[in-house]
Amino acid sequence: MAISLLEMVHDIKKQLNKFSANRILVAVSGGVDSMVLLKTIEEICDKSDFAVINVDHDLREQSKFDTDFVQKYCKDKGIIFYSSIWVHQGDISKGMEVQAREYRYNYFYNVMSTENFDTLLTAHHQNDIAENILMKMIRSGNLYEISSLKVRRPFKEFQIVRPLLNFSKQDIKEIAYQEEIDFVEDETNSEDITMRNRIRNSVLPLFEEENGQYLEHFELFDKQLKGLLQLGNRYFDQLEQKMNLQVSSDNIIGLVSPVLDLNDEQISLFWGRFFTKNLTAIKVSNRQIDMITSIIKSDRPNLKVDLDKGYVFLKSYDKFSINFQSKKKNQFTKNISINEIVKIENKKILIESCLEEDADFSTDNSDPLIELRNRINGDLLLIQNGHHQKLSRRLIDKKVPKEQRDKLLVLSINNQVVWVEKNYRLRDYLNNGNYFWKVKFEEDSYE
Repeated sequence: MAISLLEMVHDIKKQLNKFSANRILVAVSGGVDSMVLLKTIEEICDKSDFAVINVDHDLREQSKFDTDFVQKYCKDKGIIFYSSIWVHQGDISKGMEVQAREYRYNYFYNVMSTENFDTLLTAHHQNDIAENILMKMIRSGNLYEISSLKVRRPFKEFQIVRPLLNFSKQDIKEIAYQEEIDFVEDETNSEDITMRNRIRNSVLPLFEEENGQYLEHFELFDKQLKGLLQLGNRYFDQLEQKMNLQVSSDNIIGLVSPVLDLNDEQISLFWGRFFTKNLTAIKVSNRQIDMITSIIKSDRPNLKVDLDKGYVFLKSYDKFSINFQSKKKNQFTKNISINEIVKIENKKILIESCLEEDADFSTDNSDPLIELRNRINGDLLLIQNGHHQKLSRRLIDKKVPKEQRDKLLVLSINNQVVWVEKNYRLRDYLNNGNYFWKVKFEEDSYE
């Protein structure tokens, strides 16, 4: 049964009241969806309470014509019109859609900020829900990515509302026909040059043949999926609190044990949500999530999974970390003097004279040549009765996480290790010098 413009106007008016949309900016490309949306807003709002915004992405020969069409429509109707052209910088062939979207929404935000709009309307509709779900299932299968478009979402201090999600593409086309609403056709929509177009032109028509109610079924699936994920989120939020997470811009550390109460399927769901929520910059595949599930349940103390863009998931005993790892080991060596303050990244070290009972090590002369470095293969520590222990063995015995071992500071004199950050001091095993030295060490945590 065909829907009328009056019914659509009534539905959209209810949504705008529900979300307290007062000053409205309508994103209009000139296509049938956005032109019908604009028509409904004209029926609902005074011209002083809304405006039209358009972006010419300059990717098609017809794009300028589309913008001119919308501009003329607004001029004839006395509607305020904002427009911008995306000036391409550098190579846009890779990630073109992402770059275009970033430019578009930055422009939308700037206009909303300067012109005091509180709500942006876009013309996404019921078919977009089905297309998005199918695309995300093909690309990842992660439930937290499959969850599709929301009627309302925050847009920094503003909001985006999608009032056409209750209506199908066919509904929109029928209203355009009934009301004789002019619009432009994007000829590239009929070309199978993107995954979205291929799904729209080839896949969804098959769904329509099987069941004409398929869009309502996708909408129901999307709503129920959102509900299930909301329930899961409540439990997972509690779980994350038990993990004692420490989160910085490129590093996350936490306890593994709270996750072990889950079964494999639940662990997979947890990590799918965890990465979607906390590390949006990287993509994590189903296989990587399965590997993470496997290693956190393993009895082996130090295991890792390589992730996207140089990030690594590390399990070390009862803890895990996710951080960026340079492929090159950061080796350094520096000769330092007594009473010299030395800073290495977030660490500070100072060696000064002290009483014998306070010493970390001792020497035979008053001006020893001291080398500050990180550990190297073959480092040996002098222990009881003249025996030696490999530094690597000591760090394993003390359960120092593998990713931290190469970052430890080491002091040596004539190739004899005399001090290792938080793990060793020669004074505990040997004290035969005439001069006594204290190592003052400080470490600042990153914000």
